[in-house]
Amino acid sequence: MHLGDDRHPQYRKGLGLLILIALILGSIPTAIKDVITTVSPSVQLTICCAIASIVITPFIRILNWPVIRDGMGLGVLAFAIYATEALGLVSISANRTSFIFGLTVVFVTLYEVVMGKRVSLLVLGASSLAFVGIGLMSWDTGEPWIGSLWMVGCALLTALYILVLDTIASNHAPLSLAATETWTATLLGCLWARPHILSEMDAIRSHLGPLLYLGIVATALITWLYVLVQQWVPAYEVALFHTLAPLFGAILAYALLGETLGLRSVSGAIFVLSGMVLVLHGSASEQAQPHEN
Repeated sequence: MHLGDDRHPQYRKGLGLLILIALILGSIPTAIKDVITTVSPSVQLTICCAIASIVITPFIRILNWPVIRDGMGLGVLAFAIYATEALGLVSISANRTSFIFGLTVVFVTLYEVVMGKRVSLLVLGASSLAFVGIGLMSWDTGEPWIGSLWMVGCALLTALYILVLDTIASNHAPLSLAATETWTATLLGCLWARPHILSEMDAIRSHLGPLLYLGIVATALITWLYVLVQQWVPAYEVALFHTLAPLFGAILAYALLGETLGLRSVSGAIFVLSGMVLVLHGSASEQAQPHEN
C-alpha cells in the first residue's frame, strides 16, 4: 500500500528522491552519447549492468523464489529499456532523447486507461500534443526517425516498468529485488554483446569513467531508488516526475556536449511538455473530485 498522504514523512522523502531520479535520468543520454561513439550499445549496456550487479550484490540480505521471480521479470523489462535507449542515441541527440523519454507520464496514463479507467478527451488531447511534439523534434536537423521510434519504445517500456513495479515493490526488500533485476539484465546483455565485447576492450578502458558513472549511479542507484520510492509513492506520481528529466537533460546536453535545440525542436518540446501538463491537471482534478462530494 502506498502512503499517498503528503504529510507522511516517507511520502515526502519519496518525492525528494524522485527529483534526484529525474536529475540522474536527465544525465543518462549525455553520458551514453559520450560512450556510444566507440562502444557499441550492446557492450555499453552489458558493462553498466555488470557494474551495477557487482555493486548491489554485497548488500543482499533476503533471496527467495518470489524475489527471484519478480526480479527476473523486472530485469527483462530493464534490459529492453536500456537497449532501446542506447539504440536511439546512436542516431539522435541527447536533448531530443530526454524530451521523448518524458512521454513516460503520458504512457502511464494511457496504460491505466487500458486497464479499465475511462478514456477522457483530456488524455487523448495530451497524448496527441505529445506525439505532435515528437514529430516536430524529429524533423528538425534531419535526424533519422528510427532513433525517435526507439525512444518512444523506451518510454513505453519505462511506463510499463513503473506500473509493474508499483504492484510488487512493497512485497520485497529493495536491494534484493534490485540485484536480481540487474543480474538478469546483465545476463541478457552478455548474450547480445558476445560477438563484440572482446574486440572493444580498448574502447571500454578509454571510457571507464562514464561507464562507471552509468553503472554505479545511473543503473545501480537508480534501480534501488525506483524500488524504494515505489513503496511510498503511487505509479502516476512517479511517472509525473519524469517530466523533469527532459529539462535536466537539455541543460546537461547543452553544458557538456554543446547541443542546442533549433526553433522546430523548441516548438516540439513545448508540445511535449504541454501534453504532460494536461495529463497532470486532469489527474489532479479527477483525484480531487471524491473529496469534494
